[in-house]
Formats: sequence, C-alpha cells, structure tokens
Amino acid sequence: MSDILSVQNVNNAFLEFTTACNLRCVYCPTSQPSYVSKTFPVERLESLIQELKLANTVQVHCGGHGETTIIKGWQNYCRQIIQSGMGAVITSNFAKEFSNEEIEVLSQMWHITVSCDTCNRRLFQELRHPADLTTVLYNITRVRAEGIKNGRSPVFILQCVVSDRSVFDLENWVLFGIAAGIDKFSLGNLVEHKNQTAAKSIFSLSAADKVKAGECIAAAKQLAEKHGKTMYIQGSLLDSVNVDTHTESIDRRFGTVYNFVVKEGETRDCIEPWMQMYIQVNGDVWPCCWYYDSKIGNIHDEPFHEIVNGDRVRQLRAELLSGQLGKNCLQCPAMRLTTVEELKQRVLNRPVWK
Repeated sequence: MSDILSVQNVNNAFLEFTTACNLRCVYCPTSQPSYVSKTFPVERLESLIQELKLANTVQVHCGGHGETTIIKGWQNYCRQIIQSGMGAVITSNFAKEFSNEEIEVLSQMWHITVSCDTCNRRLFQELRHPADLTTVLYNITRVRAEGIKNGRSPVFILQCVVSDRSVFDLENWVLFGIAAGIDKFSLGNLVEHKNQTAAKSIFSLSAADKVKAGECIAAAKQLAEKHGKTMYIQGSLLDSVNVDTHTESIDRRFGTVYNFVVKEGETRDCIEPWMQMYIQVNGDVWPCCWYYDSKIGNIHDEPFHEIVNGDRVRQLRAELLSGQLGKNCLQCPAMRLTTVEELKQRVLNRPVWK
C-alpha cells in the first residue's frame, strides 16, 4: 500500500493570506466577539512558491478562511504566483469595489468563486453585513469585461452556504447566477456556532421542511443542468436533509457539528489528502479546512514539498483507507460515508491535474 499513500503532485494548495474579513456574516466565526484574526508573513512567499513548484503543485488557491482582497498589495502576491507558472484561483466575497489593477489580476485567475448566499438583496445584506449585492455584480462584470478584452476568461463559480433562510429560494438564486454569467454553482453546508440564531443549518428544520429543502436542492441542480451549468453539492448538505443520518454533538471549536457513527468497513468519502494541502497563516499545513487541533506539518519547520508525503499525512491516508479514523475525520461536517473499498478505488482513479 506504500504507493497509494504517496502523491506525485499537489492538485491544489490553499494559501491562507489572512483570517480577517471585511464582512460579518451571521453564521461565520469571524463575527464572534472573541475572534482574533492573523495574517500570513508574506516575506515567506518567494521561497514557498519554489517549494510549491518542487511539490508539482498545479494551482494555488489564494485564500482560506479570510478575505484575501483586504490585504494591502494582495494583487502583487497573486501576480507572483501567476508569473511562477502555477495557476491561481481565489474565493472572494467581492464586497469591495476593486481598483483597475486588482481587476486586471483577477481576470488572470483560472477560476473565481464568489460567495453569495441569496439573490434577495435585503436578505443578502442581513446575512452578509455590510455587503451590497450591487457591488458584487459590478465587480463580476468588470472582471469578465477585462477578460474579454485580453482574451482570457476566468470561470466564475457562485457559492452558497445553505441555511434555513436561503434553501427554499435556491432556484431563483440559480437563475440570478445564470443571468450574471456564472459558469458553475456550489452549495455548502452551514456549520453552526454557539448562540447563532439569524441563520440555522437545515439540519435544524422539521422533518417535513427537510423533505421540502431536499426537493429545493434537487430542483436547483436540475435547473442549473438544464441551462448547461454544473452544480457541486457538499455531501454533508445532502445528509442534513436525511432525518436519520446524524447524531448531534458539541463541536470543540465553536458550536454544533454532525457526528456520524462509522460502522465496520466504512470510512469518510474523502480523497482530499491526496489532492490538496491547506497552508494556514501560521504555517501549519492541513489536508483540508476542517483539520482543527492538529496538523501534518509546518512550512516554518520543514519545506512544503517534504510535508506532502511526510509521515503524518501518510498515516492520515492510511487511516482513511482502513476506516480507522482519527478524531478530525470522525467529526468531519463535510464528507459523507462510504465503504473502504469504494474509497480505495476513488483514490486510485483520482484526477491528476496538468
């Protein structure tokens, strides 16, 4: 099993430039009074880019939990990544009006994921205060126009954190995105934090409303596909509408997650440790964005290209392939369950980006 525990390249490396944000979304930990933001030491970027290339990294996702575009000079850091030959992608709330220089760099991205939970302008401002949907649309149009001018067009993905406030209007959200020139759609599950009341996970809905929510998700996907668009739906979001799937547990970070009972022969349906790495602001490297209270290495202690096949990540891969899951994977709020054999086949047949 030694070969299956190693990777020859990293499809995607998240680089978290900051954990700060210019919005206060009602469901986000950054809105909590105790939250303290941090910033990546950009003087480490030049050598890190070389280490990413040594790991055969295909693309760098310029961001993590925070909003990259609020960092002074962020466009210069992203330009360094682009000029290195690796692809650059970004997730942004598009809530600030970008300068011409920022628009030019954004137009060079391979793809851009825009966080937008609803097409209802008033609800949008309530959920993602103090953002204005008009500014988001203005920025999307300017990036697309710059791309057309220079013969390059980044793929736009519209991302929704699905809650009890947004799930029943997803079809209109899809139509809104199509009209705005969006290429793909993504639905993610809301993980609640303590004292959260303005928006709740659809897991909290009544049994009847869960059925309705599931129908709305399915209808939104069908609508997107009817118009030639694709939609990614996080596995745990589908599980949230299944009354019998979850048992509730108290999360060690900020609230409630859905703790699955893993049976013998089962494991997480997760190939992320073979596909990507997540570099946090403090240099810790995670295999995903849910690997709290642990790490598989730190870029200030060892080079990135050695971490990607180091002992700790190899152990994690072995745990997933055997079903002997550690705490982080047992309590994962993102990935569904599958059989050990099915996961092994997914790992062996995983896409290798060029």
